[in-house]
Amino acid sequence: MKYIARPVFLISALLFISCGTPSDGLLDPGTDSLNDSHTRGVRDAEICRHGNMEALSDGVCQFYGKYNQYPGSLDDLAAINPRLCSLTCPTCSLQYEYETDINDNFLIRCPLPEDPDHGFIDNGLPSWPPDPSNWQQACQNYMMHTASACAMYYGKYNEYPEDLQDLVDEGYLPVVYQCPACNIPLHYTRDTLEASYTIHCPLPSDPTHGYIIDGIAFFPPDTTGSEEACRSNMICLATAMAMYYGKYNEYPEELEDLGTSGIYEYWYTPCPACGRMYNYWTDAEGQTYAIYCPLPWDPGHGSVYDGMISAGSDRAAVVTIPPVRSIP
Repeated sequence: MKYIARPVFLISALLFISCGTPSDGLLDPGTDSLNDSHTRGVRDAEICRHGNMEALSDGVCQFYGKYNQYPGSLDDLAAINPRLCSLTCPTCSLQYEYETDINDNFLIRCPLPEDPDHGFIDNGLPSWPPDPSNWQQACQNYMMHTASACAMYYGKYNEYPEDLQDLVDEGYLPVVYQCPACNIPLHYTRDTLEASYTIHCPLPSDPTHGYIIDGIAFFPPDTTGSEEACRSNMICLATAMAMYYGKYNEYPEELEDLGTSGIYEYWYTPCPACGRMYNYWTDAEGQTYAIYCPLPWDPGHGSVYDGMISAGSDRAAVVTIPPVRSIP
């Protein structure tokens, strides 16, 4: 197993007292009958994560502090606290999975044989899967993070990566992200000129969670995360406006002029929440402009007026993109 970074550990000074039956977690699940399967699932996840796996992680760190190496197996934790060796996931009653190279890294994973499981702890850092209601937002965040990593890679190599593993190998991503709804890695393609890329949600059914082309997000309607993506799109248009002004000393009559001039190929990018192109206005002299989110209901995602970004609602403008003026 290969890891990118080694976190700093705080070795706990707590000593656990051996007690209870082998199937008990370090957080007492209680004896109340839970008829609600959702409530029981939430409780089990809390016990599995914050009770058992975190206790095991502390035990592994204590073992390292005592022996200057990680335990070869969880059974070795008997030297720290015998009870740790018998901890099991409260949902499936299986023992936790453990991997290590003894000296540098360790991984503790929930053994639940279904997706999603309760997560894992990698070198002391917990990674818990999102709740199903947040899968869509999580997937879109993963795609946006991956797109940012692609931009950094391009800045260094003047080309986009051949595959997403290149981003991990270069340290731009911790892992190749998976859609939490299907646990399939994000789909990635690069054109033959290595100058354009697409990141897709890998869900095998429609609707998926969307896709990103060259940093431009195309997320399905009415999704969490579309507001941020919409504002990002408007900022891209505002930047293109400044470039157009710098070249022609006036703003374009139509957004399409950004494309025909060769300044911004994706001038037609829609609002990801409603799928409509952005509203655009400029004065007769081409010296001022406005770009509006086309959402047909209030509040929208905001607007851009002469480079000033308005977040909509009562949030103040936070970014100014001044136009580039020609030198007489």
